[in-house]
Amino acid sequence: MDSFQDSGTLSSNRYYRPDGTVPAGGLVYGLLYGAVAAVVLGFVYGYLVQYNPFVYFNALATFGFGFALGFATWLGAKKGHLRSPGGAAVLGAVVGCLGLYVGWVAWLRALIGRSDESFWVIDPAAVWELIGLVNTDGVWTLMSWTPTGGALWAIWGVEALVIVGLSAVACRGGAASTPYCRRCSTWAEEVFSGVKVGPTNDPAALRSSLEGGEMAALSGLGSPDEAQLGDHTEIELSVCPQCGDVGFLNLTSVAVTIDKKGKEEKDKNEILENLILDGRGIAAARDIQGAS
Repeated sequence: MDSFQDSGTLSSNRYYRPDGTVPAGGLVYGLLYGAVAAVVLGFVYGYLVQYNPFVYFNALATFGFGFALGFATWLGAKKGHLRSPGGAAVLGAVVGCLGLYVGWVAWLRALIGRSDESFWVIDPAAVWELIGLVNTDGVWTLMSWTPTGGALWAIWGVEALVIVGLSAVACRGGAASTPYCRRCSTWAEEVFSGVKVGPTNDPAALRSSLEGGEMAALSGLGSPDEAQLGDHTEIELSVCPQCGDVGFLNLTSVAVTIDKKGKEEKDKNEILENLILDGRGIAAARDIQGAS
């Protein structure tokens, strides 16, 4: 496991950090999973954008499309044990570009009503030519304005940046935040998340205590105090499924307030992310779960 010594003792680096490994399997599986998602979701996205009359819904679909591409790519990269946030970001961007291209092909096919099989032949030059023709006259109107030329290129450019960028960010996020046990060559599995204990008045002191191995600091939080509008601390624990004595702890401080309309609002602040635990620390965290 990255940042964990084979002797089973905590290293000087108390937090999990990806070691930057980019195995061939991670690249292959990442591209494979991502390509399948790009083809399937690309066609869905292209037809949705053409036939859905609600512009704002299409904007949300753009964000969802980009995130879904990155998530699918990460699933493949994870299967191949890729542990490089940078490598994952590149994979996500590549898949994002592929998804964007497929989306364009599907949209153009729906727009011009082409049903002959020849249109499905991969021909970037022909696709680019068609895009240019559409750009000249515009394709949709919003509040009596039909964007063409530079304005439409700018809109399309933002769309491309969102799809490719979100795909890269989502894939990178998975590689950066998912802990891995190098000793067992396996990913840690979530044991529980969202377990609530009482609020902390001094997050820095709590963090320092836990970094020093003082797990009693967790039990000292007690249970949430309803008198404080539900303020609490959320705990998440992941453990290596092979050895069972390498764990990773996340803590989030949550301040809950009620607005004038009576709606609950939560302000979350991260206290710990993937603090490395030994067997004793894992047991202490499990005890908190059982007591909550």
